[in-house]
Amino acid sequence: MKKTNKALVILLTVALLLTGSPGYLGIANAEEPSTIDINVDQDDLLDVVLTLGQTDSAVSTLETDLRAALIGKGVPADKIKIQAVESSQVSAGNTTSGWEVYDHTNFNDTTVIPYYRPYYSETNSNYSLSNHIAVNTANGTDIDFFGYGAPAYKDFMYMPNDQTGKKTFDFTIQEGEFYDALDGAGFLFNTSFSSSSNLASRTMSGYLIFFTYPGSAPPPTVNVYKFTNVDVNAFHNNTSTAIANYSGFQKIASYPAGTTSTRVVKIEAATSTLKMWYNGSLVNWTLVPSGTGTEVSLPTDFGTYGFGPIVGYLSHGCNRHTHFTFNDVSMATESSKRFSEVIREPEWRDQSKRFIINAQDSAVADFSNPVALGEILSRLGNENINYLGWGKNATDGNAFITKNNGNGIYVDKTATATDTYTEQIQALAQYIYSKYIDGVKNDVEYLLYGKPSALSITPESEKTNTADANWPDGKWRIDQDQNFYENPTGVVPYDNQKLNNLDISFTETGKYDIYYQNTLVKTVYVHRKPVAGFGITVDASRNVSVSDQAYDPDFKSSTNKGIK
Repeated sequence: MKKTNKALVILLTVALLLTGSPGYLGIANAEEPSTIDINVDQDDLLDVVLTLGQTDSAVSTLETDLRAALIGKGVPADKIKIQAVESSQVSAGNTTSGWEVYDHTNFNDTTVIPYYRPYYSETNSNYSLSNHIAVNTANGTDIDFFGYGAPAYKDFMYMPNDQTGKKTFDFTIQEGEFYDALDGAGFLFNTSFSSSSNLASRTMSGYLIFFTYPGSAPPPTVNVYKFTNVDVNAFHNNTSTAIANYSGFQKIASYPAGTTSTRVVKIEAATSTLKMWYNGSLVNWTLVPSGTGTEVSLPTDFGTYGFGPIVGYLSHGCNRHTHFTFNDVSMATESSKRFSEVIREPEWRDQSKRFIINAQDSAVADFSNPVALGEILSRLGNENINYLGWGKNATDGNAFITKNNGNGIYVDKTATATDTYTEQIQALAQYIYSKYIDGVKNDVEYLLYGKPSALSITPESEKTNTADANWPDGKWRIDQDQNFYENPTGVVPYDNQKLNNLDISFTETGKYDIYYQNTLVKTVYVHRKPVAGFGITVDASRNVSVSDQAYDPDFKSSTNKGIK
């Protein structure tokens, strides 16, 4: 080798040794500490609660749709908590779960209210039954109703319910032993029963969707009835009157079901509307007194929303009984928190931004009640809650928002800009996002205790998988001085530990020094908000003294308790 080449090799070797080049030493390339940049961002948690009044909005998918809209605007998914509609199945087979059974039975069934279970003695003796209502859950759920030798009894099951959410009933009718003894079969819904404390005078009001079979099982007509103040005992035990002619029942819609042996039915009952799908098609009703439509308007809200299957019989004298079966029955209810529940029993996360979406088409009665309004405004103010009205009465909603210090928005379903469901969801999401983005703080040094934060590293590759031959446990270390502030909340589990990944959260108060390859690259502080407080004393002369008791937990022992 020439002398010049040897000299060049020596010079390069010395230079590499002086610079500590990891490439020369056989160590994996790593970023120098001076090239590491850390940003600490802090943003808000979003808590959204849907409350339901009377509404025709499709609320069952609101949680999914609103979450997607917020994420689409840039809100991290882990910051969002939405309490919307819960759907639950109601089992007819579990008659201990709240069902009231109105049967004519001699069987000692505790679910049948004793006052309402007179047994009918079969005059023709062609069959003997302990129960005329039988639930079979061997393959799905089938509910059998067995008829009588002569009387026009009405047997039914009733599930009390006080939730305004949608009710869904699915079943199949497989026509069989109907004969001339059957009046019809269907479902009670949005039905209210008076108190059971006096069974002899108990009444019911609500709605009934009823497949009416006019003798010898020809094609039925589906009728929707509204009924008011019907005596439960007299109705259940009536021996001669069909439901169409029963006092207190008013037909409000009808539909000719047509000739078929299998009838697949889906019913959706909201607080003010009814829809039905028949053999897969949405029914177009003939409305009473006139008109047609796929929705039946329910003119009266009776306050509670019970439901259940019912079969009515016709007065006759033959020796053949009727057997009607609801096959593959499923019953589901949607429920949501009510406005009064949310403001009185809040379930908000600490440090969250809070929103109530109140779905109600009409005016909110409490807003015109001075006592109720005072409580609502006080609670919304104390909890820093934004009110989002969603309905058809913008005057009422906007007047309330003005009284709530402008904290809120009203999404008017009758306005041109928000007359579709998608536009309404976007309007709700935009308001929530505007409040979220206003609270996002980027590249901060002081973090508020209890509020989520996020770390970003430049270059991003150095945030994770940093272990190598020189740093087998990782290149990151965080030292927490938990006593930097008074009244420390605790020590984080990663304090003074070598870390392969910088995927930590600042969950306790104090000073945090962040090191990369033992070089300090960032310091952040986690502190608490001051606590407001005052004391009031009244002396014998009725002089009132108010003392300031506010303090900052981080500096409580200082002369001014940290309050300037």
